[in-house]
Amino acid sequence: MEESLRLFNELTPARALLGGVNSGNFPVDIIEKTDHFLVSAELAGIPKEKIDLKIDESSHSVIISAEKEESYEMDKADWKRRGERSFGRIQRVIQLPPGADVENTVATNKDGVLCLKIPKREQKVVKLVIR
Repeated sequence: MEESLRLFNELTPARALLGGVNSGNFPVDIIEKTDHFLVSAELAGIPKEKIDLKIDESSHSVIISAEKEESYEMDKADWKRRGERSFGRIQRVIQLPPGADVENTVATNKDGVLCLKIPKREQKVVKLVIR
């Protein structure tokens, strides 16, 4: 029985255990600094030409999507012993905090990490007059 479980774990692709569905998730960090927000998304192995970055002002969110392509070819005679890497379209929608100045956002991509530096807007406090 233990031998069967070991073989099953070695030979069954992880995505098959998850129903063959790409979750579309990738790690994201959001850090608040005194004058800006920093969003970092781990997109290792994806060239910047395959990354689509949009800011939706109506929902005040950042949409990061990309296409992960297989980096090798397999013949019909080839057999994958283990396949844990996922490929296909991935996407995250990140709700921005209040005060984010989306119009002045700067995006960089280095060593597989997409970084968005989103400045903070000056928050105004308006005094209301009671009638």
